Amino acid sequence: MSLSKSASHPVLWSRVLWAALLVLGLDFWLGTAHPLQFAVTPNLDRTETFGSRQAYTKQNNQCDLLLLGSSLVVAPVMQAEALARKEPIVRFRQRQSKFIADSLSAKISCRPDVFCFAVAGAAVSDAYLIARNIFAAEKRPAAIVYGVAPRDFQDNTWPGIDSTEAFQVLADLPEAAQICQSNELSAERKLGVVLGRISSLWRYRSDMRLLLTLRIKKLMERTMPWVVFPKYGSTLELKPQKRGQFPEEAIGELRVFPGVAMENVGSQRTIEQYINRYRPLNEKNVDLQFAHLEKLSALCAAKKVRLVIVNMPLSKTNLKLLPDNFYKLYKERLSALCNRSGLEYIDMQLSAYEPDEKYVDTVHLKPEYSQSFLELLTDRLCQTKTIAVLQTHMRQIASGKNNLL
Repeated sequence: MSLSKSASHPVLWSRVLWAALLVLGLDFWLGTAHPLQFAVTPNLDRTETFGSRQAYTKQNNQCDLLLLGSSLVVAPVMQAEALARKEPIVRFRQRQSKFIADSLSAKISCRPDVFCFAVAGAAVSDAYLIARNIFAAEKRPAAIVYGVAPRDFQDNTWPGIDSTEAFQVLADLPEAAQICQSNELSAERKLGVVLGRISSLWRYRSDMRLLLTLRIKKLMERTMPWVVFPKYGSTLELKPQKRGQFPEEAIGELRVFPGVAMENVGSQRTIEQYINRYRPLNEKNVDLQFAHLEKLSALCAAKKVRLVIVNMPLSKTNLKLLPDNFYKLYKERLSALCNRSGLEYIDMQLSAYEPDEKYVDTVHLKPEYSQSFLELLTDRLCQTKTIAVLQTHMRQIASGKNNLL
């Protein structure tokens, strides 16, 4: 009996080893092949951050000017681009802004390659992660134009900087370790942050659960005719019906059409969302995001990349939702940081862009104002010293002597 037991130990350990290797292989495959980008469910590999990074990596041209920011940047850039091209563009993958490049080339003696890596919902901490990821690649830009707004610093709907799409896609283990130093995170939350950086299986667990749920639902409806799950029909009402789209599905890719506003939830719902985002004021989060702006500035300085900060415009209605005196203090702090760090600052909160009529939902510019806004922004940009740096950068590339890379 003892002999049989001892003989079974090698078999047991062999099975354990093979199981461990299988799990490690699956984990590696998920983290490198990114198979979920082809799934029909919303997941990390179908996000704006992932799509933009893929597009940036695959582009043939050297990026000269990089755009960062939230949907306040995405909306005018994508809407202007669709109007200029006179055709729909795939929002997450067609990220080169030919319109801004053409606008700049008409004003200066070169035509820079402009790439938009702005991401809807991005905080300053996300912009920092994106820039750090970009700088790790060979295609480093000469300059960054970063459009910011109050929500990038103050948003009560954030569970934490580790919860954002950009963090989940781009953050590495050192970034996770730094976040785990916070005393405000529970031990369970810290463990989840670290495991998410180490293991792809852990990071994609919600995505895989969603995909499995969708497949189980479809299998049940095929094999059990009396079972009907809620779906979106032609009226976009979610109710039990045989035909339609499951709420877990994300069929196709988001597109921006010429003359059509980028997807939004309308004015009333946007106002309700921003009330929750703005109030009450969370000074710790504001300080944390300003600290990340300092880190972004230092990173750009170390990499010899020019950084221009643009205060993006908001409607009167949205500005009124801000906590008392916050906007004034926000602008003063932003301006002081730029002066202290030697950053160029462009304030686009102009009277011409205060009327609600120019916004789809009190926050995002309408398509018909997107091109004129970007034309004005490029005019202001051409008045900065960054343009001279950009021109020098492009001359060096043309002569094969670019020492910025």
